[in-house]
Amino acid sequence: MKKNMEKKGFTLIELLVVITIIGILASIVLVSLGGARKRAKDARIIVDMGQLRSTGEIFYGDKGTYTSLDADPDEDRLATDIADQGGTYAIQINDDGKAYCATALMNSGEYWCVDSGLKSEQDADKTLTNCVSTCKTATCKCD
Repeated sequence: MKKNMEKKGFTLIELLVVITIIGILASIVLVSLGGARKRAKDARIIVDMGQLRSTGEIFYGDKGTYTSLDADPDEDRLATDIADQGGTYAIQINDDGKAYCATALMNSGEYWCVDSGLKSEQDADKTLTNCVSTCKTATCKCD
């Protein structure tokens, strides 16, 4: 008695071709996700800087000065989170404690700046020096 065996399934070559195509598509997706991750981290840095502005206003409302805002536990947590996202953060408080300016260098290479005047902005040319150079003795501003 002769058995009729029907071929079912795929050949080894067909499976290897499919696996190769899936691998190529997966690598393309992973490469494109790198930019999205970078933008997501920058968005989180911007949110942290907005939280810093709120924290600063609450701190000023409680204490009547921004002096030692840079030692506040809430500010420390925000600074740590900015660093965890790949950003570089700095804050400058002027001598009389009535104003501050904070800036974060984001992954995109641009800076996000917030100040005690409730201003926040993004600028590719802004540096920490530009943000805080006049803050020590004058009104702190992001310009």
